[in-house]
Amino acid sequence: MKILLAVDGSENSVRATKSLIEQLSLFKEAPQVDVVTVHLPLPNVGTAHMITKEIRDQYYKEECDEALAPTIALLDAAKVPYKAHRLIGPVAETIVKAAGDLGSTVIYMGTHGRTGMAKVVMGSVATKVLHLAQVPVQLVR
Repeated sequence: MKILLAVDGSENSVRATKSLIEQLSLFKEAPQVDVVTVHLPLPNVGTAHMITKEIRDQYYKEECDEALAPTIALLDAAKVPYKAHRLIGPVAETIVKAAGDLGSTVIYMGTHGRTGMAKVVMGSVATKVLHLAQVPVQLVR
């Protein structure tokens, strides 16, 4: 089994991580865990405000590391092996593509993220992942 744990640093991501850690003991063999965070691409602001690739890449790394930090701390404390992935793109689509590219058998994620633009029952990213995913999606509230 290969689990893609999609996180954004929010409290819901922390709850999803804790839930996953609790459920790992139910498996006969430890599944592979891929922790994925996705950052939206920076907008193209034109040539007057160009930034170097190095500055942009450092910005993405710092932002993604901040989003990964709570989950990595929990997984490390629980001694759960994982691989962390920092991705750039439209969030839901990139999560689903990563699940396919990594051979994930399930996507595990919180129902709401950091954006604060949540729908009544679940956030727009979770809703879109549910619609796009070709594998089961486990949502944690």
